[in-house]
Amino acid sequence: MVPELQQFVEHDILSKGEVRALVKKRTDFEYRLRRRAAEKRDFERYIEYEMTFERLLKSRRERLGVKKGKGTGKFSCVKHIHFIFDRAVKKFRGDIDLWLEWIAYAKSEMSSKVLSKIFARALQLHPRNAKLWVHAAAYEWDMGNVTASRTLLQRGIRLNSKAEELWREYFRMEVLFTARLAERRRVLGLGKSAKKIVDAEAEGESAIAIGNLDEEGKGGGAVALPETQSVEAGLEELLAGSIPKAVVRYARETMQSCPLLFFGMYDLCYLAGDAARSALEEEILAVIDEIATSSAPPASSVASSEAAVAAAADAAAAAFTGSATRRAARAMAQSAADGGEEAVACDAAQEVLNKYLAPYRAAGTQLSPRKSAKVVRGGKVATSSSVDAQPQEEAGGKKMQAGTYVHIYRHAYIHNTYIHTYMHVYTNVHMCKYIHTHTYI
Repeated sequence: MVPELQQFVEHDILSKGEVRALVKKRTDFEYRLRRRAAEKRDFERYIEYEMTFERLLKSRRERLGVKKGKGTGKFSCVKHIHFIFDRAVKKFRGDIDLWLEWIAYAKSEMSSKVLSKIFARALQLHPRNAKLWVHAAAYEWDMGNVTASRTLLQRGIRLNSKAEELWREYFRMEVLFTARLAERRRVLGLGKSAKKIVDAEAEGESAIAIGNLDEEGKGGGAVALPETQSVEAGLEELLAGSIPKAVVRYARETMQSCPLLFFGMYDLCYLAGDAARSALEEEILAVIDEIATSSAPPASSVASSEAAVAAAADAAAAAFTGSATRRAARAMAQSAADGGEEAVACDAAQEVLNKYLAPYRAAGTQLSPRKSAKVVRGGKVATSSSVDAQPQEEAGGKKMQAGTYVHIYRHAYIHNTYIHTYMHVYTNVHMCKYIHTHTYI
């Protein structure tokens, strides 16, 4: 009998019959994996079985009061599961989901050394996969390695310059870094220099060692990104969000007309704290306004020209409505924070909404929504069928022009130290159906 299994029997964690059943089951799985036509599902079932066995051991240890490390087989089980994952990714190298499953398991078991090697191998094989870069950067961030996290995201963006997910997570990381600088300053005191505070936050060695990638020599590198040395700037500029602002500008240069990316960035601004949030929101809204007023780029053919015009019109419509609804949400939150009643807050939001949608309405553009629109009936929300280019009727019989009807249902309430603001936007213009913000008091 294998020594580790003998220990299970000696400590009454498993019976001899259970050990024999375990050995038989493992043998069956090994025969399946050694087949020439082994399938991914064979590996998954083996891993699932071993995880179930590991949970059984844990419950038995807890019930019997056996301390970890005393013949419990905890580490041997984890090591065996890692071994199965390793064989699986060698056979199915192109399966990203399998790599992510292994990463998730290594995180759950806090297998730091193994996890670092997994990331290094996965990124060497799949440098064009944005999810892997995001997971690796998040791991470095969780380990306290801010500089390493930033470097990974920048390398990922240079290889995948059109990946919205990477730009959004890069912005999130810099926003969180700004918030941590503000907290560090509060803890260390106002007299500390910017360099000491920044160094205190950015300390930590990289946990993931990734050498030069072949893909980095083929392309990329031309994407403009904030310089790492910018953290040496004045502390006040950093606390005001100078680095996240730079990320927004560089994203605009690279991604061009991509309002959804900037909507996502806008919704992350609250993470920066009160000192930088407003300035970041204004920076992003200015970019969205640029997209709303920009024209389609020149095209080489009639077909591509028509496609470019249609894409630009779609982006402009999304930017117009997105900017308007977010500005309206800010107005409502500010009114509620100032002590205004709900009706007053709603009026303030409606006024801003009307102001910013006026140019779009004046243009007479008509655009069917991607999802069904909704109308208000007696103050309650009711779902209607999809709105087409024909005028629709409200409950009161009043006709509304297709492409111009917008109604918002808003609610704000105070909870502990911040104000929740809910805004449902029912529009047959474009997207932005729901907005949720909260403003700290």
